[in-house]
Amino acid sequence: MAACWLGCGASQDLVGMEQEATLEDCRQLAPPEGTDRVVAARQVTAQAVTSQVVPIVLIPAGSQALSTVELNTVRQALSNVRRWYERELPNRNVNWAPIQVMQGAQTASYYLTNNNVWNDIPGEIQGQFGWNPWAYTGGAHRIALVMGRDLLGWAGANGYTDGRGLAIVGLESLLELPKCAGNWWCTQEFWHGTVAHELGHTFTLPHDTVADSIMSFHDAYTTRHFTATAATTVQANPATLPKKANWEYCSIDYECATQRCGGNWSGDRLWCLPTPAYPKQAQNIPATFTCRENSQCLTGICTFSPAAGAKVCASSASPNYVTPFFPDVP
Repeated sequence: MAACWLGCGASQDLVGMEQEATLEDCRQLAPPEGTDRVVAARQVTAQAVTSQVVPIVLIPAGSQALSTVELNTVRQALSNVRRWYERELPNRNVNWAPIQVMQGAQTASYYLTNNNVWNDIPGEIQGQFGWNPWAYTGGAHRIALVMGRDLLGWAGANGYTDGRGLAIVGLESLLELPKCAGNWWCTQEFWHGTVAHELGHTFTLPHDTVADSIMSFHDAYTTRHFTATAATTVQANPATLPKKANWEYCSIDYECATQRCGGNWSGDRLWCLPTPAYPKQAQNIPATFTCRENSQCLTGICTFSPAAGAKVCASSASPNYVTPFFPDVP
């Protein structure tokens, strides 16, 4: 369990860190007293235990609400993180809940002081949504991924093997780069890597010294991977589900158990295909269904849909909110 402070907080001590900064800059943050319930001695074996990752946009008191474009940017960025996890997990996918928006009880300045955001947010989640990421129920658990306006470079996470956890990151390096300009972590790509890394901590992954591990330095996230037994650890968490079976709708190869998402010759949808005997071509895909290329769509336009979290056929193009979009698999 670990938490990473990226700088630019209330004290501004770490703003001047160079690009070569290492994971030595990370701090350990513990869950509240009494939440463990001897977790270390208990393995998740009960089939009744379920979990999901719940993304929450936090708007601190006095901070500006996200615009439609900004919220869509968050949706596309999370779609990129989802696809990264689909690529890295061989047999299961992370179980994602829809994005929630939460009005914070305190200002961003308060949250950034003395790690107050870490201590206060679980209770605020309980008050607004009726559940606590640390609450052990033996049934429906949740991992909260809190993305906070004006939290700048704050990033931290922790979790248990039974699907409970909390990750908190700032939004400025994704949405408002002028506010963090000059800091080594202030890029959209690094924001993606930070979210993937902190979620790894909620799945109980420790830091890693392997250079291309996402649990090491995580700037170029598309080139980072799970190493050693990390994927096995994540897949054992109840916040994952089996990959999609044959003939379920899909948007990328990594979603499918067979690693093949395509159209079955002239099919008008993208399905998980059983074997290479079914080529991955597709055409005449109607509006609202997933696609990869404009030529596959009846409308002639294949564009990212914030609602779907993937590319779909549409009558008009949507902006590409985040560059680059996690690449499709040909």
